[in-house]
Amino acid sequence: MVQAVAGNLTDVGRRRPENQDYFGDFQPDDTLRELGRLLIVADGVGGHKGGRLASRLAVDVVAEAYYRPVPGGQDDNDPDLRERLRIAFREANRRIYRKALDDRSLKGMASTCTALVLHRGGVHGAHVGDTRAYLLRQGTLRQLTRDHSVVQERIDQGLLKESERRDHFERNLITRSLGFDPEVEPDLLSPLSLERDDRLLLCSDGLHGTISDQEIASLLDTRDPMEACEHLVAAANRRGGPDNVTVQVLRIDDPRADIA
Repeated sequence: MVQAVAGNLTDVGRRRPENQDYFGDFQPDDTLRELGRLLIVADGVGGHKGGRLASRLAVDVVAEAYYRPVPGGQDDNDPDLRERLRIAFREANRRIYRKALDDRSLKGMASTCTALVLHRGGVHGAHVGDTRAYLLRQGTLRQLTRDHSVVQERIDQGLLKESERRDHFERNLITRSLGFDPEVEPDLLSPLSLERDDRLLLCSDGLHGTISDQEIASLLDTRDPMEACEHLVAAANRRGGPDNVTVQVLRIDDPRADIA
């Protein structure tokens, strides 16, 4: 697999009574090596009980479904990673939706979810909601995902400026999630080739909704992944910590380590 050093950290923040974020870093054994390393961040919504459960189901079911063997013996030397991610997100959506139908106390629970797969010198991804993935390359930060939110739609329509996003009263309203509707279609990211010393960041809106992209870039650059996570979470909490904050940072050391 791609050689990368990872750090991850989640924190309840300063104003929330509990942490409804969840993350996973899945490194398969040799039998699933050709499916790559899967990293996920999810942010649950739906009240005290539902939000926590939804984010955990999102991470666990996406990973379970993504690595599941394909009936009929798909050629593991050339797996369709994007299709696996799409199927995994759709299954997680159905599982969360059905769980809420079966238990009235969980009505309305859902979760954002962003996942990246490191595979053969590149990164693939899938996404719903306003958790984000970023790439930092040679000091330049690039957002890989597009928020599914009311504010993003208004920015796209020219009704809001990007600078107004963080303080807008509807900034937390998402338009797509896992579990709110019976079916969902995730955004699938275009495959991206990785380079040595690239940094990848997965984060919940407790980070990007609190500190700027410029601050994120400065805290990611040159630091070891775990140290970067600690600095990012601390920066969000210094700004008041209005939400749970979760970050996963990867430093790419050898992007072509799994290419014979």
